[in-house]
Amino acid sequence: MSLFYPTSLDRVVAVSDAPLTAACLHGGVPLVGDRDGRVFRADGDPVELARHRGAVRALVSAGPLVASVGEGGVVRAWPRGLGELRRQAVIPGPLICGTARDGVVFVGAADGRIWWWDVDLGPARCFGTVTAPARALALLEDGRLLAAQGTLSIIELDVQGHPVRTLDGHLYPPSGLHVPPGERVLWSLDPSPLLIRWDLDEHLDQRVRSPDNLPGFEGPHRALAVDPGGRWLAVAGGDTVRVLSADALRLLATWQSPVEITALAAGADGGLLVGGEDGRLRVLAQAA
Repeated sequence: MSLFYPTSLDRVVAVSDAPLTAACLHGGVPLVGDRDGRVFRADGDPVELARHRGAVRALVSAGPLVASVGEGGVVRAWPRGLGELRRQAVIPGPLICGTARDGVVFVGAADGRIWWWDVDLGPARCFGTVTAPARALALLEDGRLLAAQGTLSIIELDVQGHPVRTLDGHLYPPSGLHVPPGERVLWSLDPSPLLIRWDLDEHLDQRVRSPDNLPGFEGPHRALAVDPGGRWLAVAGGDTVRVLSADALRLLATWQSPVEITALAAGADGGLLVGGEDGRLRVLAQAA
């Protein structure tokens, strides 16, 4: 079976005059958010879908649901796709990160609280609290939530929002978390860069850990994207994206952007969305 992964530039979309801060692929449609709070559909000429106060901190897609998280304290969601009138929830901000599953959006705030919003039921509610603001969130299919704090630890919260265990092993505060759909595996990245693959069904020492400061990787790496099939992952630092195999962390491809990379998202077709500080979205295509 061929391994398809992004390797070369396919197209460039001039989206905004502000740096892009978030990206996701929703039903094959690229969506991006910028520092000025605007959310765009970017599969052709950019179309503005929503506007936030403050930067767009996250764009999340889960099944038919897609949601945008604004730094200023508003989450907007399209429960059954982009054709439906959007809904919104007001949450005490500033907001930092978000994730979603089964019609529910989870959001991390600067005061350490994590909020959940069932888009079909009503107002957002406090799910739990961590000791430092969550910088990234990831959900397991059984409802457990993983939160990367502004410390070296990743906190696991049960379905009631109670902390149940801590995952330690990073050299710097993790900046990216990802759980591939249907898997019991967590990928985490810190800026050093250090990647850890956690097997969440095993003891915490059962993990695949990259060498400290991946060879040839220079400077802070803060963006992580994982193939929905769990076969490859991409990390970005500065103006460079590196694609690695998920099984052995073997370097598959390197691509250099003309500007600093500010957003990253993987697509189910083997492609990669790369947002830049120049407001342009660069789409990398797959190769066998």
